[in-house]
Amino acid sequence: MKFLKLLFRKTSLLFFAFLFVGKVANAQLSEWSMYNMEPVFQSVYFNPAAKPLNKLSIGLPLISSVGFEFKHTGFKIGDLLNGQLLDINKAIGSMSKTNFISLGTSYDLFHIRMKVRKSYIGFYVQDNINFMHSYPKEFYQLLWEGNVGFQNKTIDLKKYSYDLNYYRSYAFHISHDFKKLRIGANVKYLTGFANLHSDINKFDLSFNDRFETSVDADASIYSAGLFPNDSTKDFDDSDVMEDRIMKQQTLANKNKGFGLDIGATYQLNKKWEFGASMTNLGRITWKEETFRRTMNGDGNFQGFDIANEYLKNEKTNEKSLTKKIENDFKYSTGVGKYSTWLIPRFALQAKYNLSKNTYLANNLFIEKYKTIRFANSLAIYHQFGRVLGASLNATYAYKTINNIGVGVYLKLGPAQLYLSGDNLIGVAFRSMSDGMEINQKVLAPVKVYNVRLGMNLVFGRVTGPSTQTYQFK
Repeated sequence: MKFLKLLFRKTSLLFFAFLFVGKVANAQLSEWSMYNMEPVFQSVYFNPAAKPLNKLSIGLPLISSVGFEFKHTGFKIGDLLNGQLLDINKAIGSMSKTNFISLGTSYDLFHIRMKVRKSYIGFYVQDNINFMHSYPKEFYQLLWEGNVGFQNKTIDLKKYSYDLNYYRSYAFHISHDFKKLRIGANVKYLTGFANLHSDINKFDLSFNDRFETSVDADASIYSAGLFPNDSTKDFDDSDVMEDRIMKQQTLANKNKGFGLDIGATYQLNKKWEFGASMTNLGRITWKEETFRRTMNGDGNFQGFDIANEYLKNEKTNEKSLTKKIENDFKYSTGVGKYSTWLIPRFALQAKYNLSKNTYLANNLFIEKYKTIRFANSLAIYHQFGRVLGASLNATYAYKTINNIGVGVYLKLGPAQLYLSGDNLIGVAFRSMSDGMEINQKVLAPVKVYNVRLGMNLVFGRVTGPSTQTYQFK
């Protein structure tokens, strides 16, 4: 027990140190159902101490793993849609104080992992593309309801942000079995292909009793690998952007970074096992074609004096309004390197072995993007002989409890086929009952949707002493 206390104390300090560190970007898919799929190599992305069933695993480009995720913490699709109409008021009422939307995909280019005595060593290459947008509830209240409800109030838009990232991980994996303890780590060399994100230190909108608006802002927009750093003429040219990104996809790329995933499991006795993991620790320093646009200052807008303009035969035009804004704020354009942090994830697991082939697990997940969020998942896993394994989990997250996840793998000779995802079952059943359509009824309860599938080549089956958990029996 002293060891567990020490391990918890050390990991907690490291976790909170990374949790509150500077700029945050570069998300990685957070798939709750995949955490229970230990026989599949890709589970090491979420817990490097996952226990393999096979001595050798090989993944070929794209075939071995493709993942997709949609996540919105603000409201369910059913809150926005009311039959054929949009119910904006209900959607805004369902929002939290700070919300975010996330779209992401990741795919493997290669992996290999092999057993060496009591250790596993491996190497993998993975690409990640993510977009995240954070917004305060008051932002959309202002857009929809106007400033009537904000008389003599100030809206803080500091947590309004967006992050677009595309990067590659070259990772060395190692895990080792001690008597009751298993430790694993992924050490990652990162190369960034493209980045676009906002960095808002201050953005306050204030409204007085006459509904005049005051703005106090200190905000910047950063990009790397997308646009030439001396102009903005290619901002709308998608072909130019694509060419620039493709040129970055070599080891000569100057956008470098490092990342780390660590995990551990401790078998207390034949029934109970506990685990913890911290993943996505690290950052990327961007140097290739970096661009920064900064706005700093304060100003006010008193509205349009329509009556006087009409009497004097004057009109407020776009140029005069733009000129006023330019005079109120200081703008600067700069180039140079900057860094973005990965978004850290933390997970705790308590596992109870019902039998040699079945276990129950409770998983607690913690992530931070502008604010800290929790998710809790209950799961059951069963191993059907040597060729089939399946898991089922229910997760509470983002004020929803009906997130049902499923994972299954099937071994046909050396080919290990697998599918894992959250909210796959509910969407599929509702779609089948509605004529195989994807419509408002099918998607209404969804806040989170993710799926990962692929095929690995696996060889040799791990055997071990009877004191090990169900996979080794």
